[in-house]
Amino acid sequence: MCYTLFMINTKINFLPQIQDKLIEIGELLGRIKQLPSYKPTPNLRKESKIRTVFATTKIEGNELTYDEVTAIIDGKRIKGKKKDVLEVKNTLKLYDMISNLDPSSEMDFLLGHNVLMKGLIDNYGKYRDVNVGIKSNGKIKITFPEHKKIIKLCSDMFDYICNSTDNYIIKSCLVHYLAISIHPFEDGNGRISRFWQSLFLSKNHEIFEFLPIESLIKSNQKDYYEYLYLAQKSDEPTGFVDFMLKILIKSLKEGLKYPFESGESKQDLRLRLASEEFGDKEFTRKDYLDIHIGISPSLASKDLASFVNSGVINKRGMANGTRYFF
Repeated sequence: MCYTLFMINTKINFLPQIQDKLIEIGELLGRIKQLPSYKPTPNLRKESKIRTVFATTKIEGNELTYDEVTAIIDGKRIKGKKKDVLEVKNTLKLYDMISNLDPSSEMDFLLGHNVLMKGLIDNYGKYRDVNVGIKSNGKIKITFPEHKKIIKLCSDMFDYICNSTDNYIIKSCLVHYLAISIHPFEDGNGRISRFWQSLFLSKNHEIFEFLPIESLIKSNQKDYYEYLYLAQKSDEPTGFVDFMLKILIKSLKEGLKYPFESGESKQDLRLRLASEEFGDKEFTRKDYLDIHIGISPSLASKDLASFVNSGVINKRGMANGTRYFF
């Protein structure tokens, strides 16, 4: 059966699980705001950009590897399909513009698509003038709104962005859903929709600029498309919004592990994360290693001995039977 999208719905059912997720997001943002500075270090900003560009292009079928995307961001030449290389370069340019674009501006929306798709399609930065749909097994699965309705639908979307009193987290998810469901361009709709949500979020809290939202969508790509398709089929975006809230929670939890520009040493950061993880529960050196992937057993032992000597944590037992607690 083919589903044709005519009306775009911004009404969701505020189920208990959605309300709970909004509360959790608020709590996670509160923890981040309590830090002396919540800007990631330069290396992590670069790593975040690489992950984001790699993920959002990979979702759309780009064949370049993570290392090749890294090389492009470092300004190196690589061997690869010209189209794939240009997709990555254009996407990088777009994310480099994130602090200069206004998510409530339709002109900026068109400018963003211009940057994203220049050299890849003829009508970059312009709304489509043809009808489009999605095929599955040779059959039309979804028909997107007729091209003659695009201008009105996009005008309505930006009216929603500018005037809706919805919670900004909910609004960001719905903007993502609206942009990809209107499908205003011949190509690049997924990439610009994901970017527009990140852009919208970053204007409300700058930590969102550095979070691995697109990377987590890539890791959950099957669910992403399933919830999107179900929302489009039923014109009921609650499930998609709930899915995106889960992604935002995961990204914020990962963000809390970042070394921020706060003068906090790496050892102090590991101590803080251990305190948050274990609370008043006892833990072993192995438990400590499990939450600090990448550090050596000897460094873990050095950390724990230092914390015990300074009185920050206590210990009982000896050798392999040693237990630590705050």
